[in-house]
Amino acid sequence: MSPGPSRNVILRIYAVAGTLVTLLLLSYAVPRMVDAWKQYPWDGKVDWIAARAYVEHRNPYSPEELKKVKLDGLGHPPTTSFWWLPFARYDLKEISPLVGHVIVFAMFVMFMMLAWELRWPLPPLSAVIAFLTVMCSSWMYYHLYLVQVSGFIAFLYFMSWYLLRRDEEIASGLLLGCACTFKLFPGLLVFLLLLGRRWRAVFAAGAAYVVIFVIMTARFGLEAWPQYVATEGIITNYWIGNAHNASIFGVALRILRPACRGAGVSRPAGTAIAMVIGLSLLAVSLWVCRRAIKERRLELPFVLFATLSVFMNPFTFEHYFALLTFPLAVVLSAWRGAWLRGMPRRRWAAIGALLAGVVAFLAFNFRWQDEVSWKEHHALRHLLEVTNWIHMPLLIAACALLIDWSEKKNERLLPPPLPLPNAA
Repeated sequence: MSPGPSRNVILRIYAVAGTLVTLLLLSYAVPRMVDAWKQYPWDGKVDWIAARAYVEHRNPYSPEELKKVKLDGLGHPPTTSFWWLPFARYDLKEISPLVGHVIVFAMFVMFMMLAWELRWPLPPLSAVIAFLTVMCSSWMYYHLYLVQVSGFIAFLYFMSWYLLRRDEEIASGLLLGCACTFKLFPGLLVFLLLLGRRWRAVFAAGAAYVVIFVIMTARFGLEAWPQYVATEGIITNYWIGNAHNASIFGVALRILRPACRGAGVSRPAGTAIAMVIGLSLLAVSLWVCRRAIKERRLELPFVLFATLSVFMNPFTFEHYFALLTFPLAVVLSAWRGAWLRGMPRRRWAAIGALLAGVVAFLAFNFRWQDEVSWKEHHALRHLLEVTNWIHMPLLIAACALLIDWSEKKNERLLPPPLPLPNAA
């Protein structure tokens, strides 16, 4: 049979099977999303409080205001609530579905654009399957019912990368600067742009951040920033040692105080261990990407640093895993590209094993560890704890190995960017 007809038969089978899979995923994902939006918006509440305070000309970070809302701190910097201003006039009970629909739509658009950009088979169908698979995950349900912001940042990461591939540096930098106003860890990607001498992107990122900083600080007052920093210590001590904290800092603390002994607080020794591990990972990543950075080719280094930014953040609870969807999609596509460009089979298979581990561990229900007794299944409980963070170093390793091979062989592993449509 000729290659053409054979491929057509495979696509027809995929179209039929994919449609059935889509219906099954929809039947599971939609009720879960609806149920998540009925829950109390534990994390969305703090940004809603800050946005309401902005509208009412109050500083939500002051001790008096925190006492009114019975919180030790808001957990997010003053710039985060800028994005919640459109929701400030709504009641708290309306926040979950309102924000949730925006998150879901942003991630749907991201997958749809990824499908075309990476040349997935039957792009719309593949995008819907990938999107619904993510919506079925335990960590995405967690994201939606908490009303977190990781999905927004994931979309901004992707769009920044998408535009950077086309040398649209100013637009790319503006979006990355916006990501930094949600939380500060996207700044690691601005550092990468700086090393890659993408000056316009760096200045645009700084400008976007400064504009939103000024808008929010003008209303809250400069004192809101030291007040925010002061309350972060309380929040850090409460959460950083939690068994669900999948960041380097959480892992380091559990090395010093195993999770079976209960959550620990922030300790200088734990911070030192985390910094050594984090800086070592950063140094190795820079070494692997040195040639690509020197030649200002950042499409795969961007993905590597995007994953690093999540793992190196002091807090990486399960809702942050939404940020791994874009890097994982790109790395899987680069892995396929490595096969087409003649990567040795053993190396290709080893990277495939790493990626299989990433997919498998992300498919786990992260709540399983809470359902296992320390007394009856001590070793299993520790193993489940490890599965909650190991996928990030596995993804980092897979991406680094692909970059290393592509740079040595001078091979481009991703399909070239599609041209932007001409203005009418």
